Amino acid sequence: LPCPELGDLSDLKQLTHRDSNPTRLGLRYPDLYQLDSIDLDVVPEKKGLFLKHIEYQVSSKRFGALVRRRYNDFVALHELLLGRFPYRLIPKLPPKRVVGGE
Repeated sequence: LPCPELGDLSDLKQLTHRDSNPTRLGLRYPDLYQLDSIDLDVVPEKKGLFLKHIEYQVSSKRFGALVRRRYNDFVALHELLLGRFPYRLIPKLPPKRVVGGE
C-alpha cells in the first residue's frame, strides 16, 4: 500500500484552528469576492399594456447565471428573508421608482 503524505504540519494546524466566534467566517472581502460576485444592472424601460416598468438584470460570476427581475420580486425576497431570519439586520429596499405611461 502507498504511504500517505502528510505535508507540512503548519498547514494542518491552520486547518484545525477554529475561531471562537461562530458568527465570524474568517474570510476577508477579497476572499469572499473570489467565491462569487453579483452584478445588478438596470435594463432599459419596457412598455407594458398600460405602464412602463423597469427590470433589473442580476448576474452571478460564480454560477454564470443571468436573470431579470422586477422590483416586486425583490420585495418578495425581502419579506422571505425577514421571516426566515427575524433576528438578523436585513437592510431596507430602496424606494420604488415609478415610471408613468406616455
